Amino acid sequence: GVVSEQGALVLQRQLTLSRDTTLELEIPDGSLTGRVVAGPRREGVAGATVRLEHEGKQLRSLTTDETGAFSARELPDGSYRLRASAPGWSPAEAEGAVTMGVGRPVTLELKEEEALLLRLREPDGSVPDRVNLLPARGGRVEDPVWAACDREGRLRVTTLPRGEYMLLVQGRGQALVRVTVPSVETSLTLAPAGTLVLALAGGATGAWRARVVAAELGAVVPVNPLLGPGRDGWANVEGRTPLRLPAGRYLVEWVSPRGETGSTPAEVPREGSVTVVLGQ
Repeated sequence: GVVSEQGALVLQRQLTLSRDTTLELEIPDGSLTGRVVAGPRREGVAGATVRLEHEGKQLRSLTTDETGAFSARELPDGSYRLRASAPGWSPAEAEGAVTMGVGRPVTLELKEEEALLLRLREPDGSVPDRVNLLPARGGRVEDPVWAACDREGRLRVTTLPRGEYMLLVQGRGQALVRVTVPSVETSLTLAPAGTLVLALAGGATGAWRARVVAAELGAVVPVNPLLGPGRDGWANVEGRTPLRLPAGRYLVEWVSPRGETGSTPAEVPREGSVTVVLGQ
């Protein structure tokens, strides 16, 4: 990875070394500018956070100036996904592109705050203190959200843009549900969870990838983006990769380093574990 003097990630490459290697990194010179606005008069929002994603990875995080403007330099050509957020407003998203080093200005308009409302209970009926939410929308895994519940188990999340989500809720118990933002308050009791271990056969090496599909819902289970190079629900598997999931039936889909594909059914037990060996 190459980082600028301002601390911004300029360039990142991933490679596997099997011998001495010379790697040439060319610093890009593209730029992308824009503005974050809100309210009836579309006034600029100072201090808003703007995140840039390129090829499924977060490349840059910026802060708008007093007029709501932002500018990103040293960007490679290609398509970008931008998300703006600021306290008191729902996030805004937009697409941008840099071609031959030049990008058209992008405007992100924040809307009035909308929320996902949940009322949670643990399997034993108690109220969870904090839970971790892993949301996915349209096949894309969003950033994890840590949130605190009040004394009645109520939870209010305002960092998710409007839309339909597959949501993995993780406390002491877990639940996998479909939700919509904005929402009315939904009551949910978490169920006992188990562990699904993704493993490689003895001697297997290379970049194996896998994703998990919930059999009953027919949807990909959101997986922490840190486990994979992108946000499509696929995870890198090296050795043994444990995933904590609600008890139930799943289908593990896998891709070998040579491009071979396959799938293996798995039943995750309550408070137990099951291992799926990829390629078998």
